[in-house]
Amino acid sequence: MKYVIYFLIFISLTVNLCAQWTKCSNGLDGAGTIFTIAVSGKNIYAGSENKGIFLSTNDGDTWTQVNTGLTTYQITSIVIRDSNIFAGGAGVFLSSNYGKNWTQIKTVGGACLAISGSNILAGGRGVFLSTNNGGSWTEVDSGVTNKTVSCLALGDSYILAGTNGNGIFLSTNIGNNWIPVNTGLNPGLKFIDCLAISGNNIIAGQNPGGIFLSSNKGSNWVKKYLTTAFTLCFLVYKNIIIAGEDTGIILSTDNGKSWGWDKGLDNTYVSSLATNGNYIYAGTGGGEIYRTELKKLIILSLDKIDDVIMNQDASVEINIPLIASKTDSLQTTIISDNIALLPPDSLKVTITDTSNFMIITPVKRKSGEANITLIFKSGSDSVFTTFKVTVNKPSEIDDFNLNNTILIFPNPSDNRLSIISNNIAPLGIIEIYTLMGIKVFSIEAQNNRTEIDISSFTAGIYFVKIGDFRQIFVKN
Repeated sequence: MKYVIYFLIFISLTVNLCAQWTKCSNGLDGAGTIFTIAVSGKNIYAGSENKGIFLSTNDGDTWTQVNTGLTTYQITSIVIRDSNIFAGGAGVFLSSNYGKNWTQIKTVGGACLAISGSNILAGGRGVFLSTNNGGSWTEVDSGVTNKTVSCLALGDSYILAGTNGNGIFLSTNIGNNWIPVNTGLNPGLKFIDCLAISGNNIIAGQNPGGIFLSSNKGSNWVKKYLTTAFTLCFLVYKNIIIAGEDTGIILSTDNGKSWGWDKGLDNTYVSSLATNGNYIYAGTGGGEIYRTELKKLIILSLDKIDDVIMNQDASVEINIPLIASKTDSLQTTIISDNIALLPPDSLKVTITDTSNFMIITPVKRKSGEANITLIFKSGSDSVFTTFKVTVNKPSEIDDFNLNNTILIFPNPSDNRLSIISNNIAPLGIIEIYTLMGIKVFSIEAQNNRTEIDISSFTAGIYFVKIGDFRQIFVKN
């Protein structure tokens, strides 16, 4: 990995790649189009055109039908809340035992479902709302001029409904009233097959025509991807949006502002998408399901890092929420706006295929604040995040960290490391590891304080492990 200090790059780009997709369709014979995929823990549910609902508990290696209680075998939507699974098609069905049994809770109109908190919305022949787990339903579509509702999306304070021909409608009062929000969409008939919400952005697939983005609850739309293909489904994962089309997959790494294509499923009718955090699953019109590792499809993705509060003369390790398809050619830029407190050599980033973290060690006897910016660049793609580090000066050693029951000092240390527990019980087994996970020291302490000779340790960064407790320290 390459590191660059104090060199800043901001790029808006289109991403093109070719992920390796593997067919995982064992048990899906005769399924027809895979209209929907939903994930709950280790369980993956797939709704099909001809064979009802399939369940996989092994990452998609094998599938079994779970249809007991269904009165229709065409399932077009599945949503999950806690232990309740809702399946829609010609009506709505509920299972509370992982799909072993289903109960019909609505007889018509369940082509598309959306769920938020205690609210369940069902679209198809209008829009219907249930607030009691499907026990009763109320029609809530006043103002929706086309009752053929093809998709629904729920924001924090609004609902969007896409229709077959009349575009998109918005409600800000749980469906009591709706208004059309189509400014900027292609003129003429407006067929909306999918909607998604990513942060403050709403993404809409208009067919034919392309992908549109709105940052103001649909008041205005801007075309972001022009295509003659039909956009059929969206998957939002962090700041990544993946779209399934009748010709394959396209994706955006910047919340829908720019788009590129993945050639791994070229000329494939992709009708549904889902992820379990490790794999992305793509259901197709040919009755197959494909999967690829998330990190192979996503070139770069970086979540926000929370602000850090730490004590003077200590080191902390923080997780870096980065997904990168390639780490060997990744370039990292580190920027500190207070080099007196946190110079470049005090910020050590480690990015591997299995773990991403930063160790922060402020200058000795310094306190204050610093804004840290991390930038990761791979090829022409780049992502960045900024967070604040506050370094406090402890009034006395006993107040070093009131949140910890175990105190390690001095840190950094030259020769000896003292370990004290606020608990009167013995510390027990103390182990010291390098950052590569190699154990270099072990002892069983018989009381709640001990001192360890580290004079023979090679200078570097180590961590102490005492049961579930882990603390970084620096050997000078």
